[in-house]
Amino acid sequence: MAIKVCKVPYLNYEPYYFDMKSQEFELQECTPSGVAELLLNGSVKAGPVPTADIPKIHESFVPVSGFAISTRAASGNLFLHSKLPIEELAGKDIAVGSEGATAVKLLRLLIEKKHQLKNIQFVNPSEDHDATLVIGDPALRTRFGMRGYEFRYDLGSEWSEWTSLPLVTSKWYADPDMDDSEKILLENTLYVGMEEGVTTLCNTNETFDHLLMRAKDVTAFIRGFKYFSGLSENKGLEKLLGYFSDSGH
Repeated sequence: MAIKVCKVPYLNYEPYYFDMKSQEFELQECTPSGVAELLLNGSVKAGPVPTADIPKIHESFVPVSGFAISTRAASGNLFLHSKLPIEELAGKDIAVGSEGATAVKLLRLLIEKKHQLKNIQFVNPSEDHDATLVIGDPALRTRFGMRGYEFRYDLGSEWSEWTSLPLVTSKWYADPDMDDSEKILLENTLYVGMEEGVTTLCNTNETFDHLLMRAKDVTAFIRGFKYFSGLSENKGLEKLLGYFSDSGH
């Protein structure tokens, strides 16, 4: 029986799925915010869980080795576009969507703790606002800016400048009741993706017109990520989870 796995359809997640096109895997596509729920309701056996959702599942699921997505500097796909400098956003409205709980919590953390701003309201994108959060592939289309928003802030850069640690945005978890053979297959497949998937994307000659990206843009973007955690990534993840827990958001 095929192993059911969550597939997040963002470019920076793509390397993990490089070798999952066989009959041994059944991919269920979902946004980052949907991964934890699919694990909890038994729809899938494994997936990359956003950092903000790890507390929901960590007692019932187990990490898949050290597989996690992180960046040491600019993320390239987590942007706050603002009509005002960030230090002038106190008392203003920021539009956020429903796809990225980690990005929203991280933004709130940076606003309140790093920049010491108060009375900011988070509103629906359809409402009037002074700044907007854009994540994932849609953010790649806005990496050079958005019309009407003079200022752009990369949340990865904001985090690393503040903490001097990598930003871990998601970590792979799996059902502990998976067969040993399934666990080994999953780990081996993710490892192939981490190596060959990254290499393939970095050597691509393909243009990604829907993302307004040439081959060299894709290469630069993918090279900005690390797909397996070491000591510094683990420290960054622990610090971020600690901030989330302390803030109560």
